[in-house]
Amino acid sequence: MIKKILITVFIVLLSLFLLCIFVLYNFPYDSVISRIDTSLRNAYSVNLSVSNVRYRFPFKLVFEDVRLIGEGIPTTISTRVITLRPGLIGENVVVTGQGLRMNSEEIEVKGGSFTISSKLKLMRLRNEISPDAIESLNVKIDSAKMERVHLSGFEFSSFTIATALLSFKKGDENLRIEQGFVKSDLFTSEISGFYGSREVDILVTLKLTDRFFERYENLTGLVESLTDNEAIRFSIKGNTKRPTLNIESRPGI
Repeated sequence: MIKKILITVFIVLLSLFLLCIFVLYNFPYDSVISRIDTSLRNAYSVNLSVSNVRYRFPFKLVFEDVRLIGEGIPTTISTRVITLRPGLIGENVVVTGQGLRMNSEEIEVKGGSFTISSKLKLMRLRNEISPDAIESLNVKIDSAKMERVHLSGFEFSSFTIATALLSFKKGDENLRIEQGFVKSDLFTSEISGFYGSREVDILVTLKLTDRFFERYENLTGLVESLTDNEAIRFSIKGNTKRPTLNIESRPGI
């Protein structure tokens, strides 16, 4: 009797496993991507394109040549390969990517890898892409090559972001930053604030390294005019679609 029960349970589990594989293999991914593109375009003026989607045994999806193109703020973010898999404990969606690139008027990034782990309300995502569907979100970027950063009329080039981390958790109406930092050979920074579907309010506290002053010695005077307790603080505030960047720190403030 026990043997029959075990065989029955095994057959049921095997059938469910094969059904999941069949669904993943034959799922209409192009239609889903088109729907996500429409939602992003309507909500955030961002277009999404994916050249190819393929299934990888047992429960992974591989997206090739993924591109996000912003309309309001001309920005292109592309990734050569993205792998998505369901999480088993805590986060229910885990995404890893290789070959990250970003290009806009202010910044150009080449190379690097990233990991995004999130806890999502998947049923809510059926209606629209919104921060309301996110319970938690962790974004980590490693070894990104910064080709160019244009900030307040000055350009900085050829440095590496060793590690960047942003950890969000759902608040009352927005995603609050629980932990945020960036470590590079030119600076370190801490990030705080929140991001919402309509409004963003983020504060970045930046501390420059000795290597920065060695490479940009001519900017020492300017840096000192913007430094408060050896740190430069700037904010990103306003409408999510088109936020503004402002220098907040001043000596003595």
